[in-house]
Amino acid sequence: MIQIEDGDYILGFWFAYDKAGNDWMCFIKKPKGGKFFEGVYRFRDRVDDVLDHTTKDKKRWTSFSSKDENQSEESIIDTITNIQLNLQARYPKLDIMLVKGGLKEMMEKSKNHDWMNMQEMPLDEAKRKGII
Repeated sequence: MIQIEDGDYILGFWFAYDKAGNDWMCFIKKPKGGKFFEGVYRFRDRVDDVLDHTTKDKKRWTSFSSKDENQSEESIIDTITNIQLNLQARYPKLDIMLVKGGLKEMMEKSKNHDWMNMQEMPLDEAKRKGII
């Protein structure tokens, strides 16, 4: 699962998918006050058309972190992008959303990436819909 807290530095998201809706996603951040970049990637095999937490889709999550506090953002971007390209035979459609900022920048950039499934709504509406 992806966890983002206020003050985290979000490097970006990588997404690859096929026409059946199966996908791979990777997320990289540096936690507030942290020395190392951390990430998670997830494979998802689509089972149903549900786009919320009630889906029966099969998901496999893996977390990782960098071991070198001096590792450059560009080397991380290159590494993850190469991994994404190696998955292209299975997931031919690719997208990258580099954030290089915080939550505000992520929310703004996510508007151009439908796979993020992000939407802004008033707090009372989110509560009414059972989202929070």
